[in-house]
Amino acid sequence: MIRDRALELLLLCRSVDQGSALLYERFSRLAQSASVSAFWAQMAEEEAAHTRLWTELIDSRAYETQGIVPVNLLSPELARELEAARVTVASILAGDRRCDGDDDVVRCFLVASRLELLMMSPVFRLMLTRGGDHAAGSAEPGYAHHFVEFIDAMAVHCPSRPEATLTVEVLRQYVRGSADLVATLSARSKLPALVPICAWCKRVRVHGDDWTPVEEFLSAEVGAECTHGLCPECGREHFSERPVVSGGD
Repeated sequence: MIRDRALELLLLCRSVDQGSALLYERFSRLAQSASVSAFWAQMAEEEAAHTRLWTELIDSRAYETQGIVPVNLLSPELARELEAARVTVASILAGDRRCDGDDDVVRCFLVASRLELLMMSPVFRLMLTRGGDHAAGSAEPGYAHHFVEFIDAMAVHCPSRPEATLTVEVLRQYVRGSADLVATLSARSKLPALVPICAWCKRVRVHGDDWTPVEEFLSAEVGAECTHGLCPECGREHFSERPVVSGGD
């Protein structure tokens, strides 16, 4: 179940980046300005590099053992968020987005800003950064630099359009806040997707052949302090002749 959910999320991430690369390639081909064309070509290559990273992680099955997708991010809500992003990319790709004049240049940046905003999601960035740490031979994704490049280019090429100016300011604010959220999520998401645990004593393997009590593992990995109680099933099994009291004196 965990492996299936992790794979589903990685496939959706790849779909979003792959669609963005195709869209930016289209913008590059249709742009009338050489500088604008070169910019979109660079953006397309960066998205293609992200796509190759997702593919490497999927094909190597690294998500099964290396904690690419932290277990506390494997939620249906995240899957729905990424699926909505994939649908957005597909709907934009299906439209006719030409770059034939000044107005169309602005329109292309506004369309692309929707995709970049999706990919600025702290969870999306965290997964890609963690993937970059684990994928052999893959360069550091440099997502923050990618966003700054996009925002700066939008400010240069769309200086006189109020909607573009407002979008630039919103994106700048979001990038700054997103970096802080990524750091917070990273600190809270160190628990890998698959945790080797002894079937008998419940100790957790941490490094090589080192095993530690599960309470110490959780404290070190996610800062959780464990307390003890008695679930109803164990109460019935071990104390069947006495009532189980869940709280109080």
